[in-house]
Amino acid sequence: MKKSKIKKTKKVKFPLSKMRKKDKDYVAILLEEMRSDFTVFGETLGGFGDKLELVKQELELVKQKGDATFEEVGRIKVEITGIKGEMVGMKIQEFRAPFFD
Repeated sequence: MKKSKIKKTKKVKFPLSKMRKKDKDYVAILLEEMRSDFTVFGETLGGFGDKLELVKQELELVKQKGDATFEEVGRIKVEITGIKGEMVGMKIQEFRAPFFD
């Protein structure tokens, strides 16, 4: 952007000297209320950081349990496959047995 196109912001002078005391007090009250609201807002955001850390830890535990469950299911599938093989072998022996007696 060229320098000629950049507009400088003029500092606005707050006309406190021209305000009545009643108006100055009103502005002071508003500013104090806004400052208080921002303080509370900031404290609330700070509390979310702790809560997010707890959620992160709990999510990690869920992930670990999910991984362990996945591994256990794999082990059980291997066992079932072996049992199925044994059952097929037993059925074949039952089928052949009458013919060899």
